[in-house]
Amino acid sequence: MFRCKKPHVPFSAGKVHPDSNRLVGIAWLLLALLALAPARLRADPAAPSPKSYRDLAWDCYWQRDYTNAVINFTEAIRQNPQDAWAYNYRALSKEYAGDLTGALADYKTAANINPDYAEVYVNCGQLLQWYSNKLSIAIADYTEAIRLEPTNANTFTIRAGAYLRQTNFDQALSDYNMAIQLQPTNAMVWKGRGDFFKRMTNHDAAILDYTKCIQLEPANADYYAFRARAETAAAKGLPRNGDQKKADEYLHRALDDWHQAVALDSSHLTGLGTFECQQGKYDQGIADFTKYTQMYPTNVTGLDLRAFAFERMAEEEAKRGELAAKEAALDQALADWNHLMSMDPRSEPLLLCLRGDFYARNNQYAKALADYREAVELQPTHKDPLISLAWFLATCPDPAFRNGTQALAAAKKARDLGQHYDSPPFDGGDLSGLAAAYAETGDFVQAVKFQKQALQLMVMGLESGEYNGAFVTEMQDRLTLYEQGQACHKMPGIDIFD
Repeated sequence: MFRCKKPHVPFSAGKVHPDSNRLVGIAWLLLALLALAPARLRADPAAPSPKSYRDLAWDCYWQRDYTNAVINFTEAIRQNPQDAWAYNYRALSKEYAGDLTGALADYKTAANINPDYAEVYVNCGQLLQWYSNKLSIAIADYTEAIRLEPTNANTFTIRAGAYLRQTNFDQALSDYNMAIQLQPTNAMVWKGRGDFFKRMTNHDAAILDYTKCIQLEPANADYYAFRARAETAAAKGLPRNGDQKKADEYLHRALDDWHQAVALDSSHLTGLGTFECQQGKYDQGIADFTKYTQMYPTNVTGLDLRAFAFERMAEEEAKRGELAAKEAALDQALADWNHLMSMDPRSEPLLLCLRGDFYARNNQYAKALADYREAVELQPTHKDPLISLAWFLATCPDPAFRNGTQALAAAKKARDLGQHYDSPPFDGGDLSGLAAAYAETGDFVQAVKFQKQALQLMVMGLESGEYNGAFVTEMQDRLTLYEQGQACHKMPGIDIFD
């Protein structure tokens, strides 16, 4: 995909290919000659040329310094207002910096300057496709890019993903097949179709495509991980059908694939640990999360997964009546959440919400509310902390902490943020939070309305892999309550090891 590789820079941009040692040597020779030339022949160093601004912007872009990338691209555009390439990459820089409205405007300008610039249409489509009301526009952009570059397999793969989100499965499969036809030795296009089959629960077909990826790139750990997940999914429903032996075969192959993935890339320890927790082997999963944390001490992934694993272990201990062991596991889970907060307490409001969820699940409602409110304070222009707060205020089992009016205010503010390009789109889970807030205020007409809208998005997301079945079922049960004029005083359940 265009954003997964280093984009092409026209030669006129002045970038020298990093492997072109001979050209680099010539450049240094020219610089030496320039240094010996009379001063009157030299360029004024205080007045960089348009190429220099492009180079500065390009360097900032690849260093992920998007703020300065925008500044330098802007100067390049000031000196050459018809520079479609600069508009395109200023748009990407703005997008990554969070200015989605500005990015969209730059993409449109780039397309107006150069209507044959296929990459612009792809980039613009990728910005738009996560807004459900813009999905058809995104697909139209991808289609235009394909018209301009009909042999680009990546664009077919990207459009296939948009069709999948639109639940146009036949067209999605057609695009995946075309991508493979165009580039049969490109493992990524096989991976795209494998993902499609997995989402369609055609796990055996997915396994075959991931196997093809492994054949093409046997040293790529990711493909073993993808195949392991497909094998795990294939095993999931078999015991209910009386085919435990076949399920065990899938799980044995999945475990082998996880070990192979870890052998090639130790960062897959989190995947192995998650697999082990899914099988109820929490001790082994926690050991792998711990090893990951030791190897990658600045990465939060191992710690938050270990916290969830300790919490799940506590549930199992409680079922066995081992209350002391349950409390010990919960203490360890909380220690991990607190450690995450201490790593950088102001940089990740999402972590505060996750710790708040932990407190709420374990009936420590005052602490949960404090975390949600702090997350909102730290990130007031982002919808996610507001939605977490709204869910809590609307559904907390303890009536002392419920406040429908405040819940509705938070949910509405989150919706307003999510309807603009400078914030992530409002999704099904967010709409359910708004519905829960309306229900808590007694407005069940609005609660039913928004819960139905949420379920429409969730069913689409279920088919494309964005939501799991248990969560969607829970949301359907909430709709039934709202239709009966009842609020639901139960916070939504999330099974991270489902």
